[in-house]
Amino acid sequence: MARVTVMVRVSTVTPAERERDHRRLAAQQLAGPPADGVVQVVDRLLAVQAQDLRAARLAFRARTTGLTAVDVDLELERRTLVVTWLNRGTLHLVTSQDYWWLQRLTTPRLATGNARRLAQEGVSPVQADRGVAAIEAAIANDGPMKPCAAARDRGCGRCPGRRTGTGSYSGAVRHQGPDGARADHRG
Repeated sequence: MARVTVMVRVSTVTPAERERDHRRLAAQQLAGPPADGVVQVVDRLLAVQAQDLRAARLAFRARTTGLTAVDVDLELERRTLVVTWLNRGTLHLVTSQDYWWLQRLTTPRLATGNARRLAQEGVSPVQADRGVAAIEAAIANDGPMKPCAAARDRGCGRCPGRRTGTGSYSGAVRHQGPDGARADHRG
């Protein structure tokens, strides 16, 4: 006869810790009733990490039922939601209404670091200003969420080609509205 060893894991989690964990999951809308829609998720969370928009769509999938990536894209097209640099230079998806106060709250402290990073890349303040103007012109002509190639082609003078999109980030820090909240740096 073969001998079989069965190992049982005994949980050391206390009821208080279990309750704490459940409250945390509920606060993040990962437990309890699902949200009714994309905007409701962002309203609840304030911001959704959106460095990779495909991964951001999964955040909605985990918190709702029956929604698809198309539902997220529709809210972006309607400009109900915007993707912007607000915190630590990381892209976040927020509601257009919240963008205004979040931008004023978070970007002043980012401006100094942004200027330093542009200088490290060899971008002068004049070039940065030209880049911001080119991005704003591209947004005015082509609408939001267009690749920064349009801005580069209009003569910003420098496009570092890094994933962070420093020139586009500078525009987001200075921009006055959510239409310029996202300028992809893919091309």
